[in-house]
Amino acid sequence: MGDSGTRAREALMDAAEELFAKHGIDAVSNRCIAEHAGNANNSAVGYHFGSRDRFLTALFSRYLPEMARRTDELHAQLGENPSVYDVIRARFLPLIEELDRLPRPSWRAQFLAQTLTLPSVSANLEQTLRTLPGNFDSEPGNSLVEGVSDSVWRARSGIVKHMLLGACAS
Repeated sequence: MGDSGTRAREALMDAAEELFAKHGIDAVSNRCIAEHAGNANNSAVGYHFGSRDRFLTALFSRYLPEMARRTDELHAQLGENPSVYDVIRARFLPLIEELDRLPRPSWRAQFLAQTLTLPSVSANLEQTLRTLPGNFDSEPGNSLVEGVSDSVWRARSGIVKHMLLGACAS
């Protein structure tokens, strides 16, 4: 896709993050996104992304390559006996760093916080994370807490994810 197509896709994604953060994911139509992005084609989202699910996947994926690289880097530094602090840092610091790099105002954290509250969108996000390279779906820290099952570790990780995104969104 040429530069103008890339710019149009980025403008649509920026517009969607803002509108989703302000009004909610389910309350914003593709047409509103196209209009807010300054695109005269009301079906621009469908043209550039195909479907709403593919559009949401593109929104989830747009910053993940750099975050995956950073996550892998931090996991490689953990060593044989990492502390719980180091494991949590390796898991969540790439997200915080990425959010910090975004221009202000950024709607990314508010958009991501909303994705955790909608089961259909949350499922799309989890599926996207599983299909991308990197350690996003791994749980390298559950062996640090003896007797804690994978399901409990995942639940606690989910709570931290909600708290972190909520704090960043605020």
